[in-house]
Amino acid sequence: MSDGDKAMIRHAAGNLSGAAVVDLQNAVAARLQADLDAGLIKAVTKNHVRAACTAELSRGK
Repeated sequence: MSDGDKAMIRHAAGNLSGAAVVDLQNAVAARLQADLDAGLIKAVTKNHVRAACTAELSRGK
């Protein structure tokens, strides 16, 4: 994951604590890797990162 992608995730995290941001980064990376492995996406774009952030942040609400 690029520095730009990590910055985008930190921005999406808003007021989450440092540990929660790291957890979010890991969850987003895992979600994107699963999508790549399943063949749902061929390459990760910024829109994929945004969608994964939204999905992870809304999970459990």
